Amino acid sequence: MLSKRTGQILEVCTYAAFGLIAISFAFDPNYKVCQYSEAAKHEYCSSYSVVLFLLIKVGDVINYYGVAITALATIVVARFTRTIYLVNQSQLRLGHQIERAYVAGGIMIEFELDYAFTIPPNAVVLDADDGLMSVQRKKIEKPRWVVITVSNHGKTPAFVSAISVVPCAANELPSVPEYDSAKRDVEIRLSPMTIDAPTVLKYEVQETRGKIIYGRVYYTDIFRANRSSGFIMRIGSAGAVPFEAAAEYTAWD
Repeated sequence: MLSKRTGQILEVCTYAAFGLIAISFAFDPNYKVCQYSEAAKHEYCSSYSVVLFLLIKVGDVINYYGVAITALATIVVARFTRTIYLVNQSQLRLGHQIERAYVAGGIMIEFELDYAFTIPPNAVVLDADDGLMSVQRKKIEKPRWVVITVSNHGKTPAFVSAISVVPCAANELPSVPEYDSAKRDVEIRLSPMTIDAPTVLKYEVQETRGKIIYGRVYYTDIFRANRSSGFIMRIGSAGAVPFEAAAEYTAWD
């Protein structure tokens, strides 16, 4: 799309060209173009209309300053090409920000089915058989595993290559997270908008109840950029809940 200034310049040039043509047809003044012949020792002249005369003179200038004009044209083309390149790079970066994957780590509590056996308080138990007949069995779900999950909130796929998970007591949480020693390699391909996909990383609830679990997910997006994101949560009796910590624990890159 042309700018307003460029449009004005083109408009002026168009009017000027039409003006010269109009003058040429209205007045038809003649201009001479002469060339000296060394062989004949004589100067030959030809008469042209104003338009043809101007075109011939412009051609002479181009021939005389050909190298300079070529260099200038090369500079203009180079600057124009660089401008197009910068615009494309800007659009590409914007596209990366809009379309790239955003992978986040999380925690899911996995329950297991168990049974509770009770005898009603008003049951009359006369013998062992009566006691067995009076027992009531009730299904209950008990929290069994703390499962690390990954989610892709972006519009493009992602490949998760490693995950760091560190359980610790709240009073032992370091001021700066340390991930390298707990880093484990994984191979997880995440489609766009995949939420809470379970991984093979899991911990028993009894071992982690009341503790903090923090970690980092390492992944590659479709633009082959290596990225990572952090997460941190507390394991309570009701499951995993967010935990406030320094910004480094939940930083994205």
